[in-house]
Amino acid sequence: MNIAETAYLNQIREQLVVRRQNLESALSKHETDQMLHLLQDVDQALAKLNDGNFGVCQNCHESIEVDRVMADPLVTFCLGCMTPGQQRALEHDLRTRCAHADGLAAA
Repeated sequence: MNIAETAYLNQIREQLVVRRQNLESALSKHETDQMLHLLQDVDQALAKLNDGNFGVCQNCHESIEVDRVMADPLVTFCLGCMTPGQQRALEHDLRTRCAHADGLAAA
């Protein structure tokens, strides 16, 4: 593993650890099924990091796009293996982010 890969994985690990801490804090105040599910997803991602399987598509076993993993370390499928519903949700999310960014730029 080269220095860039190590730095990338360390950055992802830090992101996941912070996310886990935030979820634990939120769970201590108000537990919901959604937060418990997210905590489980974070734990699974951390386990994959430890096992060397992080960033691998659950369907085709190829690498997931690095920019997607950096934006959301909980993604489990590459773009080619996403269901149509997942693709629509991603497109909606991207449009929402662009509109939000455009609104901030205009301000």
